[in-house]
Formats: sequence, C-alpha cells, structure tokens
Amino acid sequence: MTLFRINDRRNTDINIGVAVLVMIFFNTLYSTTAIAGANFEDGYYEWSLFYQTATPSIYIEPELNYGFFYERQSGMTPSGSTGPSAAANGSNHYIFFETSAGAANSENDVAVLAASTTWENTIKNAGKMSFYYHMYGADIGTLAVEVNGSDNDNSGPYPYPWSDWQRVWEISGQQHSSYYASWSKITLNLDAIKASLGINTIYSVRFKAIAKGGYRGDIAIDEIDWETSKNSTIGY
Repeated sequence: MTLFRINDRRNTDINIGVAVLVMIFFNTLYSTTAIAGANFEDGYYEWSLFYQTATPSIYIEPELNYGFFYERQSGMTPSGSTGPSAAANGSNHYIFFETSAGAANSENDVAVLAASTTWENTIKNAGKMSFYYHMYGADIGTLAVEVNGSDNDNSGPYPYPWSDWQRVWEISGQQHSSYYASWSKITLNLDAIKASLGINTIYSVRFKAIAKGGYRGDIAIDEIDWETSKNSTIGY
C-alpha cells in the first residue's frame, strides 16, 4: 500500500507566501469530511449479525442485539491470551469474534457483521471507510472486508444477495503482540475499489471473521467510519 505523504522539512529558501498557497491548494484538493461512524458504545448501530458454521454452511440471523459469534465487550475478552485490553482510542466498547468453546471454536467457523440498509446512503456517498482492528492470540484466523454492489434482491433475511459479495481486504494470523498492543487502523479507498471491481455503487459492507480453531482467536473491531472526499489517496 502506498501512502501520499508530505515531509515537513524546514527550508529557509522557500518563499512563505508560496508555501502557504500550496498548502491551501493541497488541503482543498484532498480534503475529507466525516459523514458517519459506529463505535458500538450504545449497541450495534443497525448492523446485522450472522453466523456460519463449518458444517453445514448456512447463514443464520440471530437476534439483532446478540451475535452468536460476535460479542460487544468492555475491557478484556473472557478468554486468556487473546483479545485487546480495552476498546480503541479510549472508548468503552468494541465488538469481537468470540472463539471460546461453544462459539466459533472450530476451524472455518465464520461470523459476519453486515451493515444494514440503514447505512446504505452513507456507504453509497462515501469515498473512504476506516476501522480499527486488534488480533492478538495464537489461534487468530482471518478478518476480511467484503462489499456488495447489488441492491436487487430482497428475498432473504438480509436484503443484499449473498452471491454478490466481493472481498476487497483481508489479514490473517496474529498481528498484535499482547493485550495492551495499540489497535491497528486500516483505511480503504472505496472509489478505487469500485473502479477495480467495475461497479458504480457500493450498497453495503460486511466484516467476515474466519476461525483458525482454538479459543485464543478473538478478533476485535472498533471505530468504523466513513468519509466523503474530493480525491482519496490511500489505497487498499
């Protein structure tokens, strides 16, 4: 991934007036505006929760406020040697992929957190999406982001066709060294994703967590945000 950076180097030979004009131009061209976010402080913020067991591979929708394999948490997760110590950026709550016995404890168990139709207009107008993740534990599996460019199927429990989801980002294995390691942030360029997939609109986004097998595989997500931008510069 290539990031567009400005190096802040002092140079007394640069005309200050020109430098200021350049900065104003850059900030105008690449400015972003936050349009929505979900930090799970008051619940799941109109996200739909699904789970998929390795056998049979059938999606089931639990109650909206209780994810069979996703849990809303404050502080550490119940299992030892996995999960974060707290939510991202000093907040109180996050959600995590529960891999203890009785949850997604088997290899290839899957949990899905999908944005409901409440978020559709926000996602359609967004140029970027960012979120924080924490992946500490010897049994960490995979966290993936998938997008849906179709809105023509309202037959199932979730109004976007399952077959039209396309994966645009994923990461696997332990990424953090301890409970106390800082959360990682990823920013996805939705405009670039639409161009690469050959679609005009993204209607929904979902997070898919896939278990490796074992209880030390809790994957945490927090601070999901969308921004509109005149020119998104961060790739995925």
